[in-house]
Amino acid sequence: MKAQHTPGPWEACRDAVPKGFTQFTIYAEASGARVATAFESEANVSLIAAAPDMLEALEKAFTYMQEEGYNLDGYILKAMSHAINKARVNQ
Repeated sequence: MKAQHTPGPWEACRDAVPKGFTQFTIYAEASGARVATAFESEANVSLIAAAPDMLEALEKAFTYMQEEGYNLDGYILKAMSHAINKARVNQ
Protein backbone atom coordinates (compact mmCIF):
# COMPACT_ATOMS: atom_id res chain seq x y z
CA MET A 1 0.00 0.00 0.00
CA LYS A 2 1.42 3.37 -0.98
CA ALA A 3 1.92 5.79 1.88
CA GLN A 4 -0.19 8.91 1.89
CA HIS A 5 1.78 10.40 4.74
CA THR A 6 5.01 12.27 4.13
CA PRO A 7 7.55 9.54 3.35
CA GLY A 8 10.20 8.89 5.97
CA PRO A 9 12.67 8.89 7.33
CA TRP A 10 11.89 11.94 9.44
CA GLU A 11 14.22 13.98 11.62
CA ALA A 12 13.38 16.13 14.62
CA CYS A 13 15.23 19.39 15.23
CA ARG A 14 14.98 21.62 18.29
CA ASP A 15 13.84 25.11 17.29
CA ALA A 16 15.30 28.33 18.61
CA VAL A 17 12.62 29.66 20.96
CA PRO A 18 12.63 31.84 24.08
CA LYS A 19 14.04 30.31 27.26
CA GLY A 20 11.49 28.21 29.08
CA PHE A 21 9.79 26.99 25.91
CA THR A 22 10.38 23.78 24.00
CA GLN A 23 9.55 23.44 20.33
CA PHE A 24 10.67 20.95 17.73
CA THR A 25 10.11 20.79 14.01
CA ILE A 26 9.96 17.40 12.33
CA TYR A 27 11.28 17.30 8.76
CA ALA A 28 11.30 14.69 6.01
CA GLU A 29 14.99 13.91 5.52
CA ALA A 30 14.77 13.41 1.75
CA SER A 31 12.76 16.48 0.80
CA GLY A 32 13.28 18.78 3.76
CA ALA A 33 9.50 19.25 3.93
CA ARG A 34 8.14 20.18 7.35
CA VAL A 35 6.01 17.35 8.70
CA ALA A 36 4.98 18.87 12.03
CA THR A 37 5.80 21.35 14.74
CA ALA A 38 5.55 19.91 18.22
CA PHE A 39 5.50 21.47 21.64
CA GLU A 40 6.35 18.19 23.33
CA SER A 41 9.10 16.55 25.28
CA GLU A 42 12.13 15.43 23.33
CA ALA A 43 11.18 11.80 24.01
CA ASN A 44 7.73 12.27 22.42
CA VAL A 45 9.19 14.10 19.43
CA SER A 46 11.75 11.33 18.89
CA LEU A 47 8.95 8.78 18.89
CA ILE A 48 6.95 10.82 16.36
CA ALA A 49 9.99 11.21 14.11
CA ALA A 50 10.61 7.45 14.20
CA ALA A 51 7.01 6.63 13.17
CA PRO A 52 7.62 6.04 9.43
CA ASP A 53 10.56 3.74 10.13
CA MET A 54 8.62 1.80 12.76
CA LEU A 55 5.59 1.44 10.48
CA GLU A 56 7.73 0.12 7.64
CA ALA A 57 9.46 -2.38 9.94
CA LEU A 58 6.13 -3.53 11.39
CA GLU A 59 4.62 -4.01 7.93
CA LYS A 60 7.64 -6.05 6.81
CA ALA A 61 7.48 -8.22 9.93
CA PHE A 62 3.72 -8.71 9.53
CA THR A 63 4.09 -9.71 5.87
CA TYR A 64 6.91 -12.12 6.74
CA MET A 65 4.85 -13.73 9.49
CA GLN A 66 1.87 -14.13 7.13
CA GLU A 67 4.05 -15.70 4.44
CA GLU A 68 5.64 -18.08 6.96
CA GLY A 69 2.24 -19.29 8.11
CA TYR A 70 2.10 -17.84 11.60
CA ASN A 71 -1.31 -18.07 13.25
CA LEU A 72 -3.13 -14.93 12.11
CA ASP A 73 -5.61 -15.30 14.96
CA GLY A 74 -2.80 -14.94 17.47
CA TYR A 75 -2.60 -11.95 19.80
CA ILE A 76 0.68 -10.59 18.41
CA LEU A 77 -0.49 -10.57 14.79
CA LYS A 78 -3.80 -9.01 15.81
CA ALA A 79 -1.93 -6.29 17.68
CA MET A 80 0.37 -5.73 14.69
CA SER A 81 -2.58 -5.55 12.31
CA HIS A 82 -4.39 -3.10 14.59
CA ALA A 83 -1.34 -0.81 14.79
CA ILE A 84 -0.83 -0.88 11.01
CA ASN A 85 -4.51 -0.14 10.35
CA LYS A 86 -4.44 2.71 12.88
CA ALA A 87 -1.47 4.25 11.08
CA ARG A 88 -3.04 3.71 7.65
CA VAL A 89 -6.41 5.30 8.44
CA ASN A 90 -8.08 6.74 5.31
CA GLN A 91 -5.54 5.16 2.97
